[in-house]
Amino acid sequence: MKKGDIVVAMTMAGEIVGKYVRESESGITLEDPRTLVQGQEGVGFAKGLCMSGKLDPKIATIANYVFVTECSDGFEKAWRQATSGLII
Repeated sequence: MKKGDIVVAMTMAGEIVGKYVRESESGITLEDPRTLVQGQEGVGFAKGLCMSGKLDPKIATIANYVFVTECSDGFEKAWRQATSGLII
């Protein structure tokens, strides 16, 4: 992975999609992180990472994750739409 890649961090709480910044002993840092959520209309992105957190966080470091992998093209496109507001 390189800086700027759109990745998925699989955590015990769920999947977090964001732009890869760095990985260190503290965890993985993602820009514009969004949690995947399941709703009545299908899968989408939450406006934040947790219910009590700020909406549209700009950056987050995730300390405990199971693995990190590249994001699929479809979810990357949806993430870009969710974080930019532009329809691609």
